[in-house]
Amino acid sequence: MNGNFRTHSDDDEGLDPDLTQLFDTSSTRGPVTREAFVSSVLLKMQRVRRMRLMRQVAGVTLIMVIGAFLAPYAARGTLLVAGWLTESPQGTGTAFVAPIGYVCASLIAWGIARRARSY
Repeated sequence: MNGNFRTHSDDDEGLDPDLTQLFDTSSTRGPVTREAFVSSVLLKMQRVRRMRLMRQVAGVTLIMVIGAFLAPYAARGTLLVAGWLTESPQGTGTAFVAPIGYVCASLIAWGIARRARSY
């Protein structure tokens, strides 16, 4: 890909000689035992899990704080809509009797049933 193509001979078994040289000359702090390797991998995995958990907790906390600040506005809007619906029953009561209201309610019920069935 980068213009450096090597032909492999039969004695190197298809391994890159530069890569094997890097492994041979790597500076290790002594022989690595299986237990040391497994414990270092487990520590790294625990660190990654802990960081992911901290990000999730921070995200949920941020959402809860924003929700706490926006809750009064949502409640006020809900009360306004509920007041409007109770003050004008002629418009909302006939919505379920009219054919278009029936079609919309049927589509909503069909969508809910479809989602419930998929879970």
